[in-house]
Amino acid sequence: MIRRLIFAALLPLLAVGGCAGSGTGETTATVPANDSQFVQTAGQDNLAEELAASYASTGARSLAVKTFAFRMMADHANMAIGMRQVATAQGMTVPTSPSDTQIAEITAMSASHGGAFDKAYVAQEITRHKAMLQAYQGEVASGTDPAIKKYASDRLPVVQYNLKAAEALLSQS
Repeated sequence: MIRRLIFAALLPLLAVGGCAGSGTGETTATVPANDSQFVQTAGQDNLAEELAASYASTGARSLAVKTFAFRMMADHANMAIGMRQVATAQGMTVPTSPSDTQIAEITAMSASHGGAFDKAYVAQEITRHKAMLQAYQGEVASGTDPAIKKYASDRLPVVQYNLKAAEALLSQS
C-alpha cells in the first residue's frame, strides 16, 4: 500500500523531471561501466530527492525546512532534465524511480511528524548529499565519457551547496 502511495506521489515528479526509460540504466551505445553506473545512481538520487522534498514541502514543521525542500525539488528536477538529455544523447536510459532502499528510507521518514519529521528529513538530506558528492566527484575524477563527465562537473557545485545548506539546517534545529 505504501509503495502505491509513493508511486502515486512520484508520478507528477516524473513528468516534471522528464525522466524516461525503463529504469534500469541500460544502454544501447557503448558507454563505460563507471559512467553507466553514475547515470544510474545519479538518476535515482535525483528522483529520491524530488520525492523526499515533496513530502517535506507539506509535512515539515519548520519554514526553513519547507523552503529547503522546495529548493531540492527545483534543483533535482533540473538535474534530472539535464541527466536525461545527456543520457539520451549517449543512447542510455535513466531510472524512472528511486532505488528500493531510497523508497524505504523515504517511507520511514514520511511516518514522522512535526519536529521529528524535520530532523529525519534533514538527516536524510545530509546522508544522501554526502553520497551524491562522492559520486559526482568520482565521475569528475574518473569518468570516461566527456558528456557525462561534464554533466557531473557542471552540477557538482549544486550538490556541494545543497549539502552545506542541509548541514546548516541541522545546526539550527
